[in-house]
Amino acid sequence: MLVSFAIALFVCSFVSSVILTALARKVAPRIGLVAHPKADRYHRSIIPLGGGMAVFGTLALFLMAGAATMRFLIVPGYFGRLAASCLSSCYARRFYSLLASGTTSTRWGRLSS
Repeated sequence: MLVSFAIALFVCSFVSSVILTALARKVAPRIGLVAHPKADRYHRSIIPLGGGMAVFGTLALFLMAGAATMRFLIVPGYFGRLAASCLSSCYARRFYSLLASGTTSTRWGRLSS
């Protein structure tokens, strides 16, 4: 069950990442989210931006979905209260710090480009 759940999360996150990136590529020129050619850049045409935000959005969404599924569906049924309390205390800080650092680096990358 856990293997099929992990495979389903992987496939769904990959598909949603591809769809959101394609959507960002189409929407970015309409809202002005593009990189124009400059002397210090390699590209010579207008490049749409926002693909990184689409990938990060997918990552954040599926990390939270996986954590919520583990917390509320899988762990209480298989491992009991001990595992649930461990998930809520020792791994929660790591999960939130990973999510916060990803958000910070995505915002920093958006501001610097």
